[in-house]
Amino acid sequence: NVPLDALSPGREGLLYRLMAYPEPGRARQELEDLADRLTRSIREGRASMSQLLILQALEFLEAHYAEEDMSIERLCRHLHLSPSYFSVLFKRETQKTFHQTLSEMRMNRAMLLLTTTNEKTAQIALAVGIPDPSYFSYAFKKHFGLSPSQARGRKAGAP
Repeated sequence: NVPLDALSPGREGLLYRLMAYPEPGRARQELEDLADRLTRSIREGRASMSQLLILQALEFLEAHYAEEDMSIERLCRHLHLSPSYFSVLFKRETQKTFHQTLSEMRMNRAMLLLTTTNEKTAQIALAVGIPDPSYFSYAFKKHFGLSPSQARGRKAGAP
C-alpha cells in the first residue's frame, strides 16, 4: 500500500530515470535509495498497523473484560491473529501482558463497584468476570494491597 510517487518523486517514472543514467553506479545508487525509502515506508506502515491492532484489542477487551470466558484466545479469534504473535505485539506496544491488562480492568471496575455500591462481594466478583469469590478476594488483595472489605470500609470513612 505504498504509493509509488512517495518512493520515486518526480514527473518521469523510475524506469525511465534508471535507463537515462549512462553509468551503472548512478542507477545502482538510485535503486539503493529506493530500497531505503521502501523499507522505511514498510516499517512505518507496520508500526501504525500494530498500533491499530492494539487499539482494536483494547476496545474489544473494554467491552468484554467482565465476561468469564474472556481470554487471549477469544480476543485473537476476534482479531484473526495467533496468540503468540499477539502476545509479543501487545507487550511491545503496551509494556503489559494481556493478562495484566485484563486483571487491571477487572480490579479497577471491582474497586469502583465496592466503593460506590452496596452489592455483595460475590456479586461484584461475578460482575467483573471472576466466578470464584475466594479467588476474587485473593486477586483483589494482590492487586491493591487490601481486601475487598477493607476497600469497602474506606468508602464509609473507616481506616
